[in-house]
Amino acid sequence: MKAMALWVWRGVWGHGWQSLLSLMGVAVGVMGIVAVELASRGAMSAFETASAALSGGVSQQVVGVGRGVEEGLYRAIRLHLEGGRAAPVVEGWLRDEAGREWRILGVDPLSEGPFRGEGWAIEAGRAWWQEENAVWITPETARRRNVAIGGELALDTPEGRKTLRIAGRVIPGRAIEREGLAGVLLMDIGLAQALLVMPGYLSRIDLAPPPEVEEGTWLEAVRRSLPEGVQLLAPEARNRMREAMTRSFRLNLSALGVLSLGVGCFLIFNASYFSVVRRREELGLLRALGVRRRQVMGALLAEGFLIGAGGGVIGVTAGLLLSPFLLERISRTVNDLYYPLQVWSVGQDLRVVVAGLLLGIGVTLLATLPAAWQAGTVSPRAVMQRSLLEVGLHRQLNRFLGAGLILGGGGLWLAWQPWSGLAGGFAGLFLLLSGGALLTVPGCVFLAHLLAAAGRRFGWWRMAMAAGAVARSPSRTGVAAAALAVACAAALGMGLMIHGFRTSVSDWLAQTLTSDLYVRASGSGPGSDQAILSEALGPLIAALPGVDSVGYGRRLKLEGGDALTELFVLDIPPHRFRGFRFLEGGDPADLWKRFQEGQEVLLSEPMAFHRGLKVGDTIRLPTLRGGHDFRVAGIHVDYGSDAGVVTMSRATYLAHWADRGVTTLGVEITREASIEEMMLRVEQAAAPVQRVSVRSAREWREASLAVFDRTFAVTALLRGLAVGVAMLGAVAAFGALLVERRREMALLRALGMTGGEVGALVRLEALVTGLSAGLAAMPLGWGVALLLLEVINKRSFGWSVSAHADEWFTVQALLLTLPAAWFSAVLAGRGLNRQPAAILASEG
Repeated sequence: MKAMALWVWRGVWGHGWQSLLSLMGVAVGVMGIVAVELASRGAMSAFETASAALSGGVSQQVVGVGRGVEEGLYRAIRLHLEGGRAAPVVEGWLRDEAGREWRILGVDPLSEGPFRGEGWAIEAGRAWWQEENAVWITPETARRRNVAIGGELALDTPEGRKTLRIAGRVIPGRAIEREGLAGVLLMDIGLAQALLVMPGYLSRIDLAPPPEVEEGTWLEAVRRSLPEGVQLLAPEARNRMREAMTRSFRLNLSALGVLSLGVGCFLIFNASYFSVVRRREELGLLRALGVRRRQVMGALLAEGFLIGAGGGVIGVTAGLLLSPFLLERISRTVNDLYYPLQVWSVGQDLRVVVAGLLLGIGVTLLATLPAAWQAGTVSPRAVMQRSLLEVGLHRQLNRFLGAGLILGGGGLWLAWQPWSGLAGGFAGLFLLLSGGALLTVPGCVFLAHLLAAAGRRFGWWRMAMAAGAVARSPSRTGVAAAALAVACAAALGMGLMIHGFRTSVSDWLAQTLTSDLYVRASGSGPGSDQAILSEALGPLIAALPGVDSVGYGRRLKLEGGDALTELFVLDIPPHRFRGFRFLEGGDPADLWKRFQEGQEVLLSEPMAFHRGLKVGDTIRLPTLRGGHDFRVAGIHVDYGSDAGVVTMSRATYLAHWADRGVTTLGVEITREASIEEMMLRVEQAAAPVQRVSVRSAREWREASLAVFDRTFAVTALLRGLAVGVAMLGAVAAFGALLVERRREMALLRALGMTGGEVGALVRLEALVTGLSAGLAAMPLGWGVALLLLEVINKRSFGWSVSAHADEWFTVQALLLTLPAAWFSAVLAGRGLNRQPAAILASEG
């Protein structure tokens, strides 16, 4: 047992650089998973912490639809509380002059005691309602935002820039974690209403029952007293709605991290396989001396365990260091697409660390098992004779071909079955990669035979020698090509997916942005539904010289039942209806009439997908008169939200909500007018009424694509990790090949070839292997992209995205594999050409 342990240690330590590359292959995959999971959990933890801090001892919240809750309702509830407690809240988001986002929290100090007042302490010289334009922040916020207590802070509001005074500090109590009030500006409720332009309205009313009364009975009495269009929701239910919006996004990131580790699995198998091939004589001698098969298999699995454990530790450590970098990008994506989020640090979760370590060990053992099984089951004579291994593998090439077709075809079939779900999509993707790896081995041999024949035909003797060597040794070159092809196919597939998605979004924006200019209230924060434009602005802008037409738009979120629904209200001229690209619904002209006059709505594709709706079905939305069913008239392409959007005409909205608020004006100008001139004219005309932000369609498109790029920045990073793993695998594979062929090189040197000629031959062999890997990676990468676009993204988000052909991405497979093969051969063979032939032969 001790001798076998020393043999295991010698196998790991004696080939240190190859073991190090295997360690790095495991580490990169584990790093991606741990970093993504910690960053995702950190973002969600920040949201939960902030929600807990701002909900305090709240039992239920009174929320309205549209703009909010009329403040008169708060007084009515207080008159009928029967000992219960209520607190009004005004909440929203604004940006300062540096573009930083601040959470506005307006409260009534006389009502706060039973709620948030128990969770914080306010340091102030006078009572806060006596301080004009005064706000309070936490010491942590002051430090991170570099603002001074007693100093001033300028915020951009819908009515212009307003200067506030930071009157004092808010000290979180024991019940509130440090980040619970991150980026919060605490102020009197009247000041918050003025900043957010919500006169007479509240964001919500927080409730708590009296201690001596049963909560359910009391809440039911309150519910019966509420007017139509107002409902009671528990804070936990509201939080779950928002968390559900990001669930698919976070799951997709985690799954792509697992895909990176899956690619690493192929490369680990490659390294473990070459470890067995490199020491076949030692293994044969051990078997001949009486070492049992079980002991040999156990020893090789022990090697795999050491490499997996070491790679897991490195990967977990690197993931901890990388997670803050990813956290910034994930939180920015959540801010862009879902809801406002302030997060400053990554929470350390021991479960993620342990899971990453165990995953690295488990994947390594799984990848090592085939090689260990081969070493333990093959006879000592077969292990010691290299020729028997190659002959046996040549005989099995047809089996590789059949198994590859079965696995690849089975993976595509499984992924496309509706019942397989998202897990089936990723399982199908892994089977496709496995099938592609098996097909690459006979493909490499076939290509090498063709190149060898061409070399003999045209007198290219070096090509004939190099290609012939590749064709004769599929156990070395074929396996190396397969591992490299899988890694590059995964990187190529993710690149094609991102490119196809971006092209689809760009085309959609070009079709959807039918206005020349877009006008919004200045200072609108992320996720803000309160940034309402003045009613006077629409007619004022429409009367300007050079303006052809003005369209009205409103976005808001409706809370009801167990879902958060985004509503888009439109009042546009008929010709702008061409901006919709319908998947279902029939003739656009007929759709326009029913949309405008028939009390029917349009659904975006993700909304129809997530809710399981089709044309003719109904969707229930909370209105001022309670829930109302709206008939679905059409389903259209939309990449603005993966949760989906309900679009309705302004006439329908006014009939059910009686809210004339508008958040966006779409201005169409005449052909003679200049975009830049009209932007300035609109901004100057609106200035006396309201401070606005005017953007051209081009600027809006660029800003939208910038959001897209930020959204897929993490995916692009995971793609880069896959490329890095591929490069490491190539270096390990070709390094093992050169070690295996020391005697052959010594023979070539003894026959008169110079070190440079032997090196050139080795590099040519590497190029043949890299060429076969690149050619295999091309169709395999397209298959990966197809599954990512048509199956995985569709089931995660509900978007239909088509792959877009791009010569650059297709050629990228060769641009990855050929340089990787060349560089690996040069790096691994540097020392061989400088050593005499006798030394090479003795080391072999």
